Amino acid sequence: MNLSTLSLIDKPQAEQCIKRVELDDEFEACLLRRPRGMVNITIFSLKELYHFFEGSSQSIPSAHFTALATWIEHTIGDPVLAEVFTELEASELCYVDMCKQARIALETRLIASYAKCNAIA
Repeated sequence: MNLSTLSLIDKPQAEQCIKRVELDDEFEACLLRRPRGMVNITIFSLKELYHFFEGSSQSIPSAHFTALATWIEHTIGDPVLAEVFTELEASELCYVDMCKQARIALETRLIASYAKCNAIA
């Protein structure tokens, strides 16, 4: 994963990255929570996806990285970030490490996007 590539973004792309998608375009994922089991999560933005990957000592995010890559590319409109998720899916990393790397990638992209748009997160 090349973080410098994620930091390079033009203003129209940055605006795409910080937008919230419409109701019919959301991403459905799950949070595995002790002791309740699986909890459905609806994600409407990259910022929400970033927080989803936080997890906790009581929970772990559960999402298919290939499906996320498709959503990021076609719904959010960010093929560069989508490629990171595709690479993570193909990697030899364990799932928890994939989630940690995904969060770093999202943070890098969001910081660059908010900075380019002079917006507050």
